[in-house]
Amino acid sequence: MRRFNLLMVLLLATFLAAGWLQSSPSSAQENTAKKETADKEPVKRLPPYFKEIVTEEQKTKIYALQEEYNEKISVLAEEIKKLQAARTAAIEALLSPEQKQKLADARAAASKSKENAAAIKANAEVTQPKP
Repeated sequence: MRRFNLLMVLLLATFLAAGWLQSSPSSAQENTAKKETADKEPVKRLPPYFKEIVTEEQKTKIYALQEEYNEKISVLAEEIKKLQAARTAAIEALLSPEQKQKLADARAAASKSKENAAAIKANAEVTQPKP
């Protein structure tokens, strides 16, 4: 397992060094814009193909309906998260103490691997020359 993790980190580092996973400056700017938008009022969007078809009055009604349903969907999404957490807890309750320790070790290794990959990516982005 350790060899596999090491191989994956080396493979990721190779891709980063080659510039294959480099994000373009425009996508970085788009990501920043999206984060700023997320802090502000939600963006109102029409469903696909509606823009050229509906009237301004219909747009207003569509936006109101979207807001109404988004609130309901948000409540249900939170309920789903709670159910998934309860399911995970019930499944983990079936494990023996040794199995629980192995699970904790596996999760810690995965977390460390993600942190290492993120550090490699961040380092590669810093060392990449700007176009």
